[in-house]
Amino acid sequence: MNAWVLGNIFLIVASIAGGLLFNHLTGPTQKEDKKAEWEVITSLLINFILFVWVGKVIMNLPLFITDPLAVLAYPSASPAFFTAVCLTAANIAYRVKRNTLKTETFTAVFLPVFLGTAFTYEFLDFVLRNNLIALGQEGLLLLLMVVFILFQEKLPPVKMTCILFAGWSLGQLILSFTLPYTSLFGYMMSEWFFVLVFVTSIIVLFYNRKKVT
Repeated sequence: MNAWVLGNIFLIVASIAGGLLFNHLTGPTQKEDKKAEWEVITSLLINFILFVWVGKVIMNLPLFITDPLAVLAYPSASPAFFTAVCLTAANIAYRVKRNTLKTETFTAVFLPVFLGTAFTYEFLDFVLRNNLIALGQEGLLLLLMVVFILFQEKLPPVKMTCILFAGWSLGQLILSFTLPYTSLFGYMMSEWFFVLVFVTSIIVLFYNRKKVT
């Protein structure tokens, strides 16, 4: 395993630790709430990692049939990441529909973990690899984290999540036209992905508002 792969593993592990720390510092303090949050986090992380592997297998099926270890050991590409995102979203929607996952619990824990993890990754990418492109994304994430801290007690978790993800996707879309490229956890992102996240966030926001009223 070369130094580049080890460096990526370190970035991911350290970034997840940063996301969990941000969630711990900003989330509810009651023990039962924390237990529910950790269960959600662990389940989502395990599922996402497994789905990334599924994505790699799908994208490299002929090679997987002849040499499965080569596919599993090879670093994931963006299509595998997109596949994992879609499968994770479908899994969350299924669990919410079956009432095995509460929307409020999921959104309350997912948003701070995502913001903290993404910010930590971009910060370490800039410090350790001198990636100047990370500065733009880091600034956007820092702004969203400040907004989250200021308004998390004033807005319901679902509404807060939709608003901040709409802001994140719109900000990333703008950055994609001003920077050579944009990425998320080292995966190259396409403009259509940000448009999809933005539209989905707005639809869920209005649906949830209509459902409440």
